[in-house]
Amino acid sequence: MAILITNSRRSNPRIRSFTKDLVRCLPQAFLLKRGKLSLNEIKKIASENNFHKMIIIYRGLHGNPGKMLFYNILNDRLKITLILKICGIKLLREFNKKDYVMSEANTGIIYVSGNSKSLEIAYLLSDALDMKTIYRIPIEEIMCSVDTIIYIYENNNIVEIKFLDGYVFKENGPLIKVKSFKYFEKREKNES
Repeated sequence: MAILITNSRRSNPRIRSFTKDLVRCLPQAFLLKRGKLSLNEIKKIASENNFHKMIIIYRGLHGNPGKMLFYNILNDRLKITLILKICGIKLLREFNKKDYVMSEANTGIIYVSGNSKSLEIAYLLSDALDMKTIYRIPIEEIMCSVDTIIYIYENNNIVEIKFLDGYVFKENGPLIKVKSFKYFEKREKNES
């Protein structure tokens, strides 16, 4: 299922780079350069092009992305499904991967290691992105089966989301540090 990704009107170069990194690493994701488009105009564009999911990146403190809103688009209506509040990011270019050539992702999976908070965020992302969540198996077993592995883990009581290339196991997207989250609809667990 295709995902439309855009940013808020109050954007800056760092948020635009973050948005482009997400588009490259998320399966079937497309970038919409927002400009001065209203939310209704974005919804109309998404409906005309058969997008059923949308992510909008909003600005936070000091010019960094502050939150990500995940939407479902149903019958020309936007429904918020998940809000991730972000306390820090690291762009792909900040990983110093000069020798790595990244291609766009077509398939992806969510892999979890950690406690109940990271598992909860994994299930919420699974629902918001229509992706399968896997845990309790070694990560080596899923390598070379998908383009992108969304790896969710906890580091110093902060849940981090890392995007990894499923074939060479290197970063192929940004690192996102999640401060808090809020969901808006009942979700079904999609696990292995």
